[in-house]
Order: sequence, then C-alpha cells, then structure tokens
Amino acid sequence: MAEEIDYGFGSLMDNPEGFYPPTPPHHEEIFTMQSGKHITLRLVGSSVTEAHIVWNGSKMVADFFEDDPARVRGRTVLELGAAAGLPSLVAAILGARKVVMTDYPDPEIVTVMQKNIDTCDETVEPRGSISGTVDAMGFVWGADAVPLLARLRPGLASEAPASAPTSDSVTSQDATPTERFDVLVLADLLFRHSEHGAMVKTIRETLRKTRDSVAYVFFTSYRPWKKALDERFFDLAREQGFEVEQVSERRLDKPLFDNDPGDLDVQKTVRGFAVRWPTEACFCRPHTRYPTHLPTTSLTLKPSPASRAKRRAMVMDPPAQKPASPYLRQLDLDGFVVIKSIIDRDKLEQLRAASSKATSLARGGGWPHVRTVGKQFPPWTASEGREHGIWGVQHLMNPALPGHQIFTELYFSEAILGIAKQLLQCGDDHLVMELFNLLVRPDRDFELMWHRDDIPAEAMPYEEIERLRKPAYHAQYNFALWEDDSLVVVPGSHRRARTDFERNAHPFEKMLPGQLVVKLEPGDIVFYNNNILHRGVYSATKERLTLHGSVGHTKGSSLRARNVLQHGVGNWVEKCTFAKLKNGERQRAEEMRRRLVQLGSESGQVGYTHQG
Repeated sequence: MAEEIDYGFGSLMDNPEGFYPPTPPHHEEIFTMQSGKHITLRLVGSSVTEAHIVWNGSKMVADFFEDDPARVRGRTVLELGAAAGLPSLVAAILGARKVVMTDYPDPEIVTVMQKNIDTCDETVEPRGSISGTVDAMGFVWGADAVPLLARLRPGLASEAPASAPTSDSVTSQDATPTERFDVLVLADLLFRHSEHGAMVKTIRETLRKTRDSVAYVFFTSYRPWKKALDERFFDLAREQGFEVEQVSERRLDKPLFDNDPGDLDVQKTVRGFAVRWPTEACFCRPHTRYPTHLPTTSLTLKPSPASRAKRRAMVMDPPAQKPASPYLRQLDLDGFVVIKSIIDRDKLEQLRAASSKATSLARGGGWPHVRTVGKQFPPWTASEGREHGIWGVQHLMNPALPGHQIFTELYFSEAILGIAKQLLQCGDDHLVMELFNLLVRPDRDFELMWHRDDIPAEAMPYEEIERLRKPAYHAQYNFALWEDDSLVVVPGSHRRARTDFERNAHPFEKMLPGQLVVKLEPGDIVFYNNNILHRGVYSATKERLTLHGSVGHTKGSSLRARNVLQHGVGNWVEKCTFAKLKNGERQRAEEMRRRLVQLGSESGQVGYTHQG
C-alpha cells in the first residue's frame, strides 16, 4: 500500500474559525388567543423550509377557529407545513377530537413541534389533554398518506412507525369517510408554486368525503408580483374536482417582512379559502356541519392501565350508539348547540316590542314576577326588585301579562318544539310544558356563580358522575332578540366531574380552562345541558332581551315538575289560553299543559333545587 505523500500544505485548505456563521439558536414567540390564553411557540433557529417563522396565515387560521369553535370541536384535524403548529394547538384547545401536526421530516422540526405540544399541555386542564389529542410527525406533501390516516385508527398508529406503511388494508385512495380527516389546514404554503400539485394530491387522499369536511387554505402573497402564481393553486384544485370558496379576508396593520418590494396592501392582506368535495363526490350528505363522532370525553386522555379504574369513576362512558340528529350529536358532545336565525324578521320585531313592554312594566313595579339583581336563585320578590333592580321577567305565558299571547305562540311553535323534539328524541305526544321567562339588562353589572343547575357545588366527584349519568329529559334554551354574549360555558363539562382546578376555583372565577363565551346574533337560539358548568355575565350598558325556556319529556321524573312549579307556574297554568294558536299547535299545547299538571300532582312537596 502506497504511503500518503505530505506535500507540506498543512492546514492551508481548512476553513478558518468563524468562517461560517453559527446556526441561529431556537427562539420562542408568544401567541395570545382572543380568550386571553397565551401559547408559547418554540421555533427552529433557521430552516430552508421556512419553519423558523410564525406566519400570518397560521395566526389568522387560529383566530378563524376561535371565532367559531364548532369548525374544529369534536373533529379530526390535519395540518400541513405546520412549523410551530399554532393552528393545531388552538384546534386542540377548542376541543378537536384528534389533531395531526405535520411538517417536512427534519428531526429538528419534528422535535420542536413535539416540544410545543408538551409545553401547551402543561397549561391546559386536565393535564394530558393536549398531548393525548395532538400528534407531531414528519410528512412530505404528496407522499403516501397511509401513515397520516393511521393516526385516526386506534391501536394502529401506535404500533406502526409514522414513516412506514401499515399492514392494515386501508389505503389513501379508497379510505372511507371515517378514516379520513374532517378538517385540513394549509397556512401560508402557496408560495411553494412547484408543490401545488403535491398539496392537492394530499388533500384528495386525506380529506373525508362529506360536504361538511373542508381544507382551509389561508395565505398572503408575500411577493405581490407572483400573486397570480399563488392563486394558481385554486385553479388546480378546481381542475381536480374540488369546490373553492373564499371565507375570510383581513388586512393587517403592517406586512410580515419589513422593506420587501411590491404592493404593501397585498403584503398586508391575509385571505382564507375553503376547499371542499362536491356533492357528487361525497359518500354521504350530512344535514349540517356539526361533528359526526362522539368522543369518550370532551378531551382525549391516555390513561395508564393502573389509572383506568379511577378515571372510569370520574368520566362518563360514551353513549351506546350515535344519535340520529346532528343537533343532538352537538349537544351530547359539547353540552350546547347553537342554531342560527330560527324566525323571520317580522316575528323578531314583534317579540322585541312585546319584551320591551314587559320589561318596562316589571321595572316600574307593575309586574311582580321578576328575577332580582344580586340574587342568583329563587325565590325572588317584587320588593327586592324595587330595591336592587331586576335581571329577569318571569311567567311570560301568564294570561295576566300584557302581550302574553305572542310569547305563548312562540313557545308552542314548531320553530322551538321542532328542535326540542330532535334533542329529546320524541314526538308531540311526549312533550311537557315547562318554563318560559325573559332575561334582561340589569341596572348594574351582575354576574352569576359557576354552577350546574341540578347539582350542588359541594357534591363529591362520584356524586356528580352519578347525577350526570341520568338522562336529561328536558331541553333548555336561550333565544336572543338582541346580540347576546352573556352565557359562559365549559364545553364537555356535562360529561365529567369537575377538575381539581374547577372545584377549588373562586365561584366567580373569570377564566376557567377551556371556557367559552356563547355568542348569539338576534334570532339565534342555544340549547344547553343545564348541568354543563356555566355562569352568566350581565352588563348594565348592553341591551339584553333573551327568552329563556325549557321543554320537558314524559319520561322525566315527577321531581322535574318541582323545578318548574317552584317558579309559581302552577298558580296560573290552568288559566293559560291557547285559543289563538293554530289547530295543530293548540291541541299540542293543551296536551303539554295536561302532562305538566299531571306530573305536578305526582311530585309531592314543591321546593327549590337552589336557594337564593
């Protein structure tokens, strides 16, 4: 073997120390949700795939989800090109059932994504909810989608590595709707013009084939002179059979990058589009966008075998089968469901006029049946109302109240009872008349404590679960005549005992983990489980006229009548007149009243579930 010749150059060809600049260190950014929650995002120091930036598109997707959490709550979510994974984390916080966060399979990027999952998990109760919901994995756009779909198959994803095909028979080409994702997120990816085809291919192979499934594509044309090339993505999506609709546009105060050339207005504008399957391509056509899967809890956890027995006592089991109604699916999943614009404009104006008159009458002392400021639970008295002001008007169907007829017509209308029948899974012959009241603007700011209507605050966890396991044979609702954001809930809390944080929190705690403000437009109605953890926050400066009612079911215990009769309904219910109702509605109303009276006669002593 020839000896190596030393030509005497020494280290002449070596790069001097400091010749290459050091790799920038990891850095962090804080994103603040509209709810006030902070999310810490770790990012790589530099990346040829641009994963070292929290792009405006991802921030806008996060806000878009928070504007309407039903877009992701209870659904499965896949994010492509996630980088820090902000939309994925927000989706999980808002109650997504499963989230898969992906980016280029660079170990450093995947490690950073997992770090963000773990950091977020430490700030959300119960601990383990985020890490149990969100997976981080590497994925190349256009590659075999089977490893992604495997994350939706319990037991399969945990056994097969993310980079390898699974032995399961599922393929990305013929996966059924339930083996694909409900929601895809593509935030600020369109500047990769050469990858448009690969992105569309991944959408085709991972998006569930139903009309309520959607790929959200948000982007800014950071190079305005290439805006047309960015938009070519949507032409390609249409060519591949998808429907495309713009759903959002926001102009920011400044561009993401200072001193970049081109039109500043274009650089500051973030646009969002929804990419969907056409009807003819879908396996089925759901009636609404509401989720079609019921999780075992509102947040997915990964309990160890040793903890399962304890956890089984703390969290309710899932229903034996999926209910048929999408409204009921949403109610069972979250504990509330919002239905938009259930009456026409003329009827809304009539109800506003009648409600305003009833409120004025009550404030002036001409109607004694009120809810008084400073007191959360009954009994309320007219004298307290005169002294402290009111936040509600009781007994809207009482014949002694001027304008009672329009309230009676609404209560027994198909607009209300049609939804109630879906939620109660019954027909007219099982409906029971219950409460109908009015919630109004108080004379001073007033808040209710966190509570469940039928479960006292001192109940132990096992007592909560025992009560929550019992069917709720009534449908309770708020119907807004003006904008209303007074109801605050903790989604999913109707299916579990309170967490330690919730149990030990101040009764008027401003921010419980996962809480949500239910926002209603005029004409919207929210039905909610009265044992969801909830409270009311009422402003003296914002007009409020919200009808608050409930409808019962004959299978309900006779004790349910006590929750109705405690409000004094029994004093006038027999005098209620239904003469002006339509024939079918009149007969239904008379039967509903008869059933209430019958239940009342069986209930025995009438008391209060809460004392004020």
